[in-house]
Amino acid sequence: MTDGQDAGAIEMAERIIATGPRRSPSLPRSGDGGRSWRALQS
Repeated sequence: MTDGQDAGAIEMAERIIATGPRRSPSLPRSGDGGRSWRALQS
């Protein structure tokens, strides 16, 4: 994986974590909540 692809994946993950709790207010506003939300979407 090149640096560009890696940065893109990190940016996408951060965006998902950032938007997750806002779209699903019942989830905790933490890194764990973001990961759980992402898992629910996959």
